[in-house]
Amino acid sequence: MKPPQDRRPDAPSLLPRRRAPWVVRLYPPSFRERYGSELTALVEDLGPNRLVATDLLLGAVIAWLRPAASGQTAERRRRRLQASIATTWVAWCAGFLVAPTVTRMLDDPPVPNMTPLANHLLAISQVSWWIGGLVLLTATVPLALRSLPAALRARDRHVIAPLVPAIALCLAELGGVGAILLMRPSSPPAWSHPSAAFVGTLFAEGIGFFAFVLAAGLGPAISLTHAKPPARHMRLPAVLGTVVAAALAVTTVTSLGAVLLTQAAPLSILAVAVAGVSTLVALTSSTRGLKAVVARD
Repeated sequence: MKPPQDRRPDAPSLLPRRRAPWVVRLYPPSFRERYGSELTALVEDLGPNRLVATDLLLGAVIAWLRPAASGQTAERRRRRLQASIATTWVAWCAGFLVAPTVTRMLDDPPVPNMTPLANHLLAISQVSWWIGGLVLLTATVPLALRSLPAALRARDRHVIAPLVPAIALCLAELGGVGAILLMRPSSPPAWSHPSAAFVGTLFAEGIGFFAFVLAAGLGPAISLTHAKPPARHMRLPAVLGTVVAAALAVTTVTSLGAVLLTQAAPLSILAVAVAGVSTLVALTSSTRGLKAVVARD
């Protein structure tokens, strides 16, 4: 690593040198264990320019989707299973809102162009959404019950800390729902003049919900990579991950069909677009995880 006097003072300031360790921490723990110090030194040698920032971010995405294949075969397989489960979890959390969003936009109240076929597509979307969510819980809850107790006993902050934001935001959201129910009068059914406190609480609740989804998507995935569960504990979750990815694909395709048939609002199209990207990521990563399950040494 170069001493401070060897650093170039005229480098662009898009990626300040003090931010480099933070960017490096976007990579999976297994990657940082092997290449973290070399990557940090390389960033300091090249200088914090725009190209370096872009390469680091893209490299982090690729490292999560395709973990380092060095080491023994058993360790490579474990890392592949771990990356597959974590990526599928994140993809589901990013795309699962498509079904309720599209249903809300098209059916509450029904749009003028609503057709029986669009209604059927919405019904299929909701069924696949529930199936995917239930399978995801079936896959991840046993894995969490095997990994978290040991981390709690050891007070491993690397495993526990990523879960804290999601837990805190969940409690805040529950408190917000309670506040809304207290402020919202039971009658008349239509409240035409809500108070400023009610509108502010409702707005904060919406912002908090999206923050909770983000924390719930990233936190468990990061905790999983730090917990390093053995491969035998991840085989079934990896197999079920392909079911989750397939359910997300069905939800996305049927929602897209309903949106196109009804010529819905741009917000619905945006939700479908996000779900489409999430579906591609989930299908790619879960397929690689399934290959790792059936592969022979």
